Amino acid sequence: MKKLLICTLIVPMLFACATERKSIAQINAERNNAQAYVTTESLEQQRMQRQNELEESILRRQQDRMENQSTREKVDTWLTPILGIQR
Repeated sequence: MKKLLICTLIVPMLFACATERKSIAQINAERNNAQAYVTTESLEQQRMQRQNELEESILRRQQDRMENQSTREKVDTWLTPILGIQR
Protein backbone atom coordinates (compact mmCIF):
# COMPACT_ATOMS: atom_id res chain seq x y z
CA MET A 1 0.00 0.00 0.00
CA LYS A 2 2.87 2.35 0.85
CA LYS A 3 4.63 1.55 -2.41
CA LEU A 4 1.45 2.28 -4.32
CA LEU A 5 1.10 5.57 -2.49
CA ILE A 6 4.70 6.53 -3.22
CA CYS A 7 4.39 5.61 -6.89
CA THR A 8 1.09 7.38 -7.40
CA LEU A 9 2.18 10.55 -5.63
CA ILE A 10 5.89 10.96 -6.25
CA VAL A 11 6.46 9.64 -9.78
CA PRO A 12 4.06 12.05 -11.53
CA MET A 13 5.48 14.98 -9.58
CA LEU A 14 9.07 14.03 -10.44
CA PHE A 15 8.16 13.63 -14.09
CA ALA A 16 6.43 17.00 -14.09
CA CYS A 17 9.42 18.68 -12.50
CA ALA A 18 11.81 17.05 -14.96
CA THR A 19 9.87 18.15 -18.02
CA GLU A 20 8.89 21.55 -16.55
CA ARG A 21 5.81 21.54 -18.76
CA LYS A 22 3.13 21.19 -16.15
CA SER A 23 1.85 23.96 -14.00
CA ILE A 24 1.63 23.74 -10.24
CA ALA A 25 -2.15 23.47 -10.61
CA GLN A 26 -1.75 20.46 -12.90
CA ILE A 27 0.69 18.84 -10.49
CA ASN A 28 -1.69 19.44 -7.57
CA ALA A 29 -4.62 18.09 -9.58
CA GLU A 30 -2.68 14.91 -10.38
CA ARG A 31 -1.63 14.52 -6.76
CA ASN A 32 -5.20 15.00 -5.57
CA ASN A 33 -6.41 12.48 -8.12
CA ALA A 34 -3.81 9.98 -6.95
CA GLN A 35 -4.76 10.58 -3.32
CA ALA A 36 -8.43 10.08 -4.16
CA TYR A 37 -7.56 6.81 -5.91
CA VAL A 38 -5.57 5.58 -2.90
CA THR A 39 -8.40 6.62 -0.56
CA THR A 40 -10.95 4.80 -2.72
CA GLU A 41 -8.81 1.66 -2.74
CA SER A 42 -8.33 1.88 1.02
CA LEU A 43 -12.07 2.27 1.61
CA GLU A 44 -12.78 -0.68 -0.68
CA GLN A 45 -10.28 -2.82 1.23
CA GLN A 46 -11.89 -1.82 4.53
CA ARG A 47 -15.35 -2.64 3.16
CA MET A 48 -14.19 -6.06 1.97
CA GLN A 49 -12.55 -6.75 5.33
CA ARG A 50 -15.76 -5.84 7.19
CA GLN A 51 -17.76 -8.05 4.83
CA ASN A 52 -15.38 -10.98 5.40
CA GLU A 53 -15.55 -10.48 9.17
CA LEU A 54 -19.35 -10.44 9.02
CA GLU A 55 -19.46 -13.63 6.95
CA GLU A 56 -17.05 -15.34 9.36
CA SER A 57 -19.18 -14.24 12.31
CA ILE A 58 -22.32 -15.63 10.67
CA LEU A 59 -20.58 -18.95 9.98
CA ARG A 60 -19.33 -19.16 13.58
CA ARG A 61 -22.86 -18.55 14.89
CA GLN A 62 -24.26 -21.23 12.59
CA GLN A 63 -21.60 -23.69 13.74
CA ASP A 64 -22.30 -22.83 17.38
CA ARG A 65 -26.03 -23.40 16.84
CA MET A 66 -25.38 -26.76 15.21
CA GLU A 67 -23.04 -27.79 18.05
CA ASN A 68 -25.57 -26.70 20.66
CA GLN A 69 -28.33 -28.63 18.89
CA SER A 70 -26.13 -31.70 18.70
CA THR A 71 -25.28 -31.40 22.40
CA ARG A 72 -28.96 -31.04 23.30
CA GLU A 73 -29.82 -34.12 21.27
CA LYS A 74 -27.08 -36.13 22.98
CA VAL A 75 -28.23 -35.00 26.42
CA ASP A 76 -31.84 -35.79 25.53
CA THR A 77 -30.78 -39.25 24.36
CA TRP A 78 -29.13 -39.95 27.72
CA LEU A 79 -31.65 -38.26 29.98
CA THR A 80 -34.87 -39.48 28.40
CA PRO A 81 -34.47 -43.12 29.52
CA ILE A 82 -33.06 -42.11 32.91
CA LEU A 83 -35.90 -39.72 33.70
CA GLY A 84 -38.52 -41.89 32.05
CA ILE A 85 -39.69 -39.12 29.76
CA GLN A 86 -41.64 -40.19 26.71
CA ARG A 87 -41.75 -38.04 23.64
